[in-house]
Amino acid sequence: MYAPSFDHEKKDPVADGVSIPSDTSIVILEGNYLLLDEPQWRNVAALVDYCVFVEADLHIARERVARRHVRAGIEPTLQDGFRRVDQNDFLNALTISQKRLPADLVVDGTPECETEDR
Repeated sequence: MYAPSFDHEKKDPVADGVSIPSDTSIVILEGNYLLLDEPQWRNVAALVDYCVFVEADLHIARERVARRHVRAGIEPTLQDGFRRVDQNDFLNALTISQKRLPADLVVDGTPECETEDR
Protein backbone atom coordinates (compact mmCIF):
# COMPACT_ATOMS: atom_id res chain seq x y z
CA MET A 1 0.00 0.00 0.00
CA TYR A 2 1.17 3.53 -0.71
CA ALA A 3 0.22 6.83 0.88
CA PRO A 4 0.87 10.42 -0.11
CA SER A 5 3.59 12.52 1.49
CA PHE A 6 4.59 16.16 1.24
CA ASP A 7 7.82 17.53 -0.21
CA HIS A 8 8.61 20.79 1.61
CA GLU A 9 11.35 21.71 -0.87
CA LYS A 10 8.94 21.49 -3.80
CA LYS A 11 6.04 22.69 -1.61
CA ASP A 12 3.85 19.99 -3.13
CA PRO A 13 2.25 16.69 -2.18
CA VAL A 14 3.86 13.53 -3.52
CA ALA A 15 1.45 10.81 -4.60
CA ASP A 16 2.55 7.39 -3.34
CA GLY A 17 5.44 9.01 -1.45
CA VAL A 18 5.33 6.51 1.40
CA SER A 19 5.35 2.73 1.09
CA ILE A 20 3.47 0.83 3.82
CA PRO A 21 4.45 -2.86 3.94
CA SER A 22 1.63 -5.39 4.32
CA ASP A 23 2.92 -6.57 7.72
CA THR A 24 2.59 -3.07 9.23
CA SER A 25 0.35 -3.08 12.32
CA ILE A 26 0.51 0.61 13.31
CA VAL A 27 0.35 3.61 10.99
CA ILE A 28 0.64 7.16 12.31
CA LEU A 29 -0.94 9.83 10.13
CA GLU A 30 0.11 13.46 10.43
CA GLY A 31 -1.44 16.37 8.66
CA ASN A 32 -3.24 19.66 9.07
CA TYR A 33 -6.59 18.54 7.70
CA LEU A 34 -7.08 15.06 9.16
CA LEU A 35 -9.66 16.31 11.69
CA LEU A 36 -11.18 19.00 9.48
CA ASP A 37 -14.98 18.93 9.49
CA GLU A 38 -15.49 19.46 5.78
CA PRO A 39 -16.92 16.95 3.28
CA GLN A 40 -13.65 15.88 1.66
CA TRP A 41 -11.96 15.33 5.07
CA ARG A 42 -14.53 14.51 7.77
CA ASN A 43 -14.52 10.74 7.12
CA VAL A 44 -10.79 10.40 7.80
CA ALA A 45 -11.25 10.47 11.61
CA ALA A 46 -13.65 7.52 11.42
CA LEU A 47 -10.93 5.42 9.77
CA VAL A 48 -8.45 5.69 12.64
CA ASP A 49 -8.46 4.29 16.16
CA TYR A 50 -7.11 7.26 18.08
CA CYS A 51 -6.86 10.95 17.18
CA VAL A 52 -4.42 13.39 18.76
CA PHE A 53 -4.53 17.10 18.01
CA VAL A 54 -1.61 19.39 18.84
CA GLU A 55 -3.09 22.78 19.64
CA ALA A 56 -1.01 25.94 19.83
CA ASP A 57 -1.67 29.62 20.25
CA LEU A 58 -2.21 30.73 16.64
CA HIS A 59 -0.10 33.88 16.98
CA ILE A 60 2.83 31.95 18.39
CA ALA A 61 2.41 29.34 15.65
CA ARG A 62 2.37 32.15 13.07
CA GLU A 63 5.73 33.40 14.27
CA ARG A 64 7.19 29.89 14.43
CA VAL A 65 6.23 29.17 10.81
CA ALA A 66 7.50 32.54 9.55
CA ARG A 67 10.86 31.88 11.23
CA ARG A 68 10.92 28.34 9.81
CA HIS A 69 10.41 29.71 6.29
CA VAL A 70 13.46 31.94 6.75
CA ARG A 71 15.63 29.19 8.30
CA ALA A 72 14.69 26.81 5.47
CA GLY A 73 15.60 29.39 2.85
CA ILE A 74 12.05 29.56 1.53
CA GLU A 75 11.92 33.30 2.30
CA PRO A 76 14.86 35.71 2.61
CA THR A 77 13.57 37.88 5.49
CA LEU A 78 11.29 37.52 8.46
CA GLN A 79 8.96 40.10 6.91
CA ASP A 80 8.71 37.90 3.81
CA GLY A 81 8.16 34.89 6.07
CA PHE A 82 5.21 36.61 7.76
CA ARG A 83 3.77 37.65 4.39
CA ARG A 84 3.91 34.03 3.23
CA VAL A 85 2.35 32.75 6.47
CA ASP A 86 -0.44 35.32 6.33
CA GLN A 87 -1.37 34.35 2.77
CA ASN A 88 -1.53 30.61 3.41
CA ASP A 89 -0.48 28.90 6.64
CA PHE A 90 -2.27 31.23 9.05
CA LEU A 91 -5.49 31.12 7.02
CA ASN A 92 -5.34 27.31 7.08
CA ALA A 93 -4.74 27.36 10.86
CA LEU A 94 -7.78 29.60 11.37
CA THR A 95 -9.95 27.25 9.30
CA ILE A 96 -8.76 24.21 11.22
CA SER A 97 -9.28 25.88 14.61
CA GLN A 98 -12.84 26.81 13.64
CA LYS A 99 -13.85 23.54 11.92
CA ARG A 100 -12.02 20.80 13.80
CA LEU A 101 -13.66 17.54 14.76
CA PRO A 102 -13.13 16.37 18.36
CA ALA A 103 -9.90 14.52 19.11
CA ASP A 104 -9.33 11.74 21.63
CA LEU A 105 -6.46 13.76 23.06
CA VAL A 106 -5.55 17.44 22.69
CA VAL A 107 -1.93 18.30 23.45
CA ASP A 108 -0.81 21.85 24.19
CA GLY A 109 1.92 22.63 21.68
CA THR A 110 2.46 26.20 22.89
CA PRO A 111 5.81 26.63 24.64
CA GLU A 112 6.36 28.52 27.88
CA CYS A 113 8.20 31.29 26.02
CA GLU A 114 6.49 33.41 23.39
CA THR A 115 8.74 32.47 20.45
CA GLU A 116 11.34 29.92 19.45
CA ASP A 117 14.62 30.88 17.83
CA ARG A 118 15.70 27.31 17.10
